[in-house]
Amino acid sequence: MFLNSIFGQFVEDVVFIVPISMAFWLPYLLFFISIDSRCSVLPLTRRQVFYASRVKRISLFLFGDSSSSFNPWVAPLYSLFVALLIINMTGMLPYSLTLTSQVSFTFSLAIPFWGAMQLYGFLFYFNHRVSHFLPSGTPWFLVPLMVIIEFVGLFIQPLALGLRLAANITAGHLLLYLFSVAVWIIMDLSLLASFLILVTLYLLFILEVGVAVIQAYVFTALLKFYYEQNVSH
Repeated sequence: MFLNSIFGQFVEDVVFIVPISMAFWLPYLLFFISIDSRCSVLPLTRRQVFYASRVKRISLFLFGDSSSSFNPWVAPLYSLFVALLIINMTGMLPYSLTLTSQVSFTFSLAIPFWGAMQLYGFLFYFNHRVSHFLPSGTPWFLVPLMVIIEFVGLFIQPLALGLRLAANITAGHLLLYLFSVAVWIIMDLSLLASFLILVTLYLLFILEVGVAVIQAYVFTALLKFYYEQNVSH
């Protein structure tokens, strides 16, 4: 088995130049189109009430303990969470590409959001933001070292954010691929062993579905944590 065949699952399958995963996005597109976004007065339709209640529940779960200064970030981060959740779940379908397994995609999300938060903090909470570079009570001879450590740690945040998401999604998909290949190889040798591996594969698939959901939450929660740690007061 060649190494590039293992990672070949991360190459998008196409039919007539159209990615197969586009077919899986159609239900999501129809769902969002079906939502009536026009402003209306009471009474609301059942569909509007259902969607509004889901948005409220998820927003409270994600950002319920945030400070008041975080309110402007609720809408973009909620949209980011929904987008990551859809991408991760779509990537679990056969012959589809999980965009979050590519570091180029995860960095393109992590760096702009993190950079916007830092810029927002320096513009509106400059004194509080600068104070994080030097914790109170630091001995004078450790001041230069602490400033350097805090400065380096600040720029590591978006890198760790992007790598964490891509690494977890990639590791899970590789395990699924290796187990599926093992089922076909061992089937000719032992049906019992092949059946046991197949059962393990199904359990691993269920676990990977959970990972897809959790990683969307973790990515959003870490952005909130970075804001609360570095920006808010």
